[in-house]
Parts: sequence; structure tokens; C-alpha cells
Amino acid sequence: MLIFALLALLWFDDFTSIQRKMDDIVKDHTKPGERIYMSLKEFDAYLQAQVQVIAQKAVRNAKVNLVEGGGSASAMIDFLELNKERHGPSNFLMDKILEGPRLVKVAVRIQTKAGKVRVDVDRVEVGGVAMEGAALDFLIQRYVIPQFPAAKVDQWFNLEHHMDHFEIHPAGATVVIGN
Repeated sequence: MLIFALLALLWFDDFTSIQRKMDDIVKDHTKPGERIYMSLKEFDAYLQAQVQVIAQKAVRNAKVNLVEGGGSASAMIDFLELNKERHGPSNFLMDKILEGPRLVKVAVRIQTKAGKVRVDVDRVEVGGVAMEGAALDFLIQRYVIPQFPAAKVDQWFNLEHHMDHFEIHPAGATVVIGN
């Protein structure tokens, strides 16, 4: 029992740390040229907290991995439950196909420069089946965009709060603040 309490405390510390760093960026409490490092453990703690807020019943076992210039995430996702939690539209045939939890893996490449960012989806697997073309577009339009209407995929967009660029590595990421 004590070991679980210690693990929860460590997770809480990682979440508190990344939340403080994100708050500093969003509230413009940063200086030009400042470099804000966020560890993989902090990203994982943040992901776990977001799952609890956004899709507690629909998402389990979420994990994040970082690589040079990008990353991947995996989770068990019940798309039907996610759609219900987010009050999305229903489609009998697709609901039957996507009913029940599925292991979902997503790999992305992230490019940043001069205050802009681009997130390109390299690979998506749902239940061990690679999704691409029209099926992937449908999944993004039906489940991702309704969940995150401001999401931008495969296009450049402006970073906010004076961020100039990110440096992403396997151990973490650094946000570099511009002028």
C-alpha cells in the first residue's frame, strides 16, 4: 500500500511540474531565449491526467514515447464510448465496427521553426490494422476533430505565447521562447 502511495506522489510531482511549466508559457511568464525542458515522465503524467478529464471511460493504458523530432502514443480506446462521452453523432454500421476497446497507436512527426509548427501523422494502427487514406480521414474527422475542434493536422500553424520552436528528443522536449 505504501508503494502505491509513493508512486502516486511521484506521478503527482511530475504532473504538477509540467502543469507549472505550461502555465508559465500560457501566462507569458517567460523571457526571450528561455528554454523550458519537459521530461518524458512529465509528458506521461500530463497524458494520464488529460485522459481522466477528457475520456475517463473510453481510454485506458495511455502511453507516450518521444523520438527525435516527433513521438508516438498508444492506448486502449473504445471509440463508441468516446463518441458517447463527447456527445458525437451515431452511425449504426461504424458503431458496430468500432464497438469495444481497440489498441490504438499513433506516430507523428513534429516540425517547428520561426514560431510555426506542423504535426504530420506518419502512422495510425487500430487493433493492429494500419489506417490510411479514406479510413484514416474518416477516423480523424469522426472522432478526433469533434473531440479537439481546434486540432490542425498536416498543416503549418502559428505557435502562441512567444514560443519559437520545440526540440524533441527521446528523453523529453524543450520549448524555446522567442521574442
